Amino acid sequence: MAVKYSFKLVQNPTGSSLNPPRRIEICEGAERREFLNDLMASIQKINPIKVKETRIEMNDETRILIKTNRGMIEIVLDTWGFSFIEDKGAGAIPEIYDLLLTDGQFQLKK
Repeated sequence: MAVKYSFKLVQNPTGSSLNPPRRIEICEGAERREFLNDLMASIQKINPIKVKETRIEMNDETRILIKTNRGMIEIVLDTWGFSFIEDKGAGAIPEIYDLLLTDGQFQLKK
């Protein structure tokens, strides 16, 4: 499987190792039409279900609220290809990070 996307883990601004990371940034590939489907397939193990999609015209972005068996996450996509996955308080980001590492379409940005 060819690599289509690169990503990086963003630590909490406090730098505390006691708090889990809250966000994964998609550095390359988020502008692809198939990105959201590929992402949802790669995190299938945590049973993602789209709850709500909100288009914010002023920022040219779409926010997608996803329910998982690890809690709520939000995927933010903008028209320039910037995207991130944000934890909404459940601590799901470390597990999503691990799932992306094992998916051949995603590569950790160095």
